[in-house]
Amino acid sequence: MKSFLLCIVLGLSLLIGKTTHAQDSIPGPKSVADSLPGDSTKQLIEENKLLKDSLRQIHVQDSLKALTALPKAVRKDSSQDSSKIVDIFEEMAKAQDQQDQSIKKEASQQQTEKKNIEQEAEKKKKEEADAEQKAKQAIDNAKAAAKLDAINDSNAITDLKSQTVLTPKKDSALQEPAADLIKKDTIQSIFTLPEPVEQNYQDAKDVQTDSTKEMFKGQQRNKDSSKASLSYLKNGQTENATKKQVKDSRNQLFDSTMAAADSSSHQTAPLVNSVPDTAPVQDAKSHLTDTDTSSRFDFIQDSLQTKNTPFTELFKPFRTFDKQTSITSTTSLTILQQQVDYKTSADFTTQYQRTAERGGNFLFDVSVVKLNTEVETMGVQLKYNSNQGTDSTSTFAKPLFDIVGKRTFIQVDSTGKITAVDTTQLGRQVNTVLSGLSLSGGDFEVGSNFGLLASRSGINQAGQSWTDSVVINGNKRVTTYKVQSIIDGDMLVTISGTVSQTGVINSDGAVFKTHFSGTQKGKMYVDLETLLVKSRDLTLNMNGTVDYNGQSLPASAVSKIKENVSPN
Repeated sequence: MKSFLLCIVLGLSLLIGKTTHAQDSIPGPKSVADSLPGDSTKQLIEENKLLKDSLRQIHVQDSLKALTALPKAVRKDSSQDSSKIVDIFEEMAKAQDQQDQSIKKEASQQQTEKKNIEQEAEKKKKEEADAEQKAKQAIDNAKAAAKLDAINDSNAITDLKSQTVLTPKKDSALQEPAADLIKKDTIQSIFTLPEPVEQNYQDAKDVQTDSTKEMFKGQQRNKDSSKASLSYLKNGQTENATKKQVKDSRNQLFDSTMAAADSSSHQTAPLVNSVPDTAPVQDAKSHLTDTDTSSRFDFIQDSLQTKNTPFTELFKPFRTFDKQTSITSTTSLTILQQQVDYKTSADFTTQYQRTAERGGNFLFDVSVVKLNTEVETMGVQLKYNSNQGTDSTSTFAKPLFDIVGKRTFIQVDSTGKITAVDTTQLGRQVNTVLSGLSLSGGDFEVGSNFGLLASRSGINQAGQSWTDSVVINGNKRVTTYKVQSIIDGDMLVTISGTVSQTGVINSDGAVFKTHFSGTQKGKMYVDLETLLVKSRDLTLNMNGTVDYNGQSLPASAVSKIKENVSPN
């Protein structure tokens, strides 16, 4: 709405000063003497001369009066308007001169940024690879340690069997006090294999390795002592209470150990507290402190909690949606009985990303990631393409260049209504540019429906219809939606309604008041489950006037808008 009115200033400047001045021309009378015969009297000739002189004087006086009556302001206004046109083209020439320097500067900056991004990505990739390699190595080490400990435990069991059976009788006296302490459960629980702790393989490795070393140290120190062996067995029982039992040898070892103990139980008194208690394996990591990381993620936990609603299922945290918009618009104005056309075409991509949630409202980052537009009027073409090194300093291009790649935000509630917008200078600039291109606005107006969603929940049947009415700053839009059909999970919804807009534009000291009204018609495809608007085609036909300098200039506009939304 705002952008096409720029042509008014240019059109008025070109055409308001074009005024055709009529100039009276009174032909002089023919010589009377030439029309008279040669024999006419001298008196008649003199009278004719006097008459001729009188007519000349009258002609001169009439001409002077006509020139005096001409409006002087017309020529002055024409000169001023012509100077404006010259200024416009001088500005375009100046912008063209600055283009090369701007391109070089931007190219250098982009190259530097690209290099930094590549270095950062390479660094991050290397760190991830190192972390993955370390994790893999830790797992392999834990598995190898577990396997080695299993083998060592098996060998230790074999040695214990041999030691118990072949112990001389002179050493059996040392076993007598411990016989009463041995229970079948104790012996059975010795023969368990270490199981890696899933939470921390390195901790499991340390515990198992220490246990194995201690076992062999005890065996070497007490090779000839059954008492020490039984003490070791007790320690092994407490350290391996949760390990897997070995089925083949446990009963045989139990029987042989009990027989050896019973054969000499009468020789010595039982020892009290001869077997020290040790902490079980499961307590080996009790010294480790579980780091409470919840404080690091307070904001995320508070703002990105899953609510299990269609809205939160669709707009998951940090998921992005790209909306590609294509617009063609033609605005016609009638100035001094001449028609001036102002044509606009634009292609741009707007990206939305949910970043947070507070009190039932969802915050979305919004950025224009690509913008390509072209304007043509009265033989003059203006272009801007964010993907190319085109002019970014002229009056036309700078507002577009300033918003590409910059992030603004909107806040949306769970019903899809916009509850807050970015009111900073950047936010207002994005709103102005996109509203001007699409003649619709809405995406950045409080109270409007969020453009990615259908404006009514609970629609799931053909024939359903609803109407929305939005009034913002003197602009009113009434839209009726109707579900035509449902195919493959998508609803075909028709769009119809009315639009009215009024506004005031100030340009170079001139004030333009606009009054437009018209109709909108189109269709959209909506996902049946999530109500995501996958695509939308809309045509606006509007007529109105532009008031300037006491005159009302007829104007009309036809805009076609196509949108496609793709989630990432």
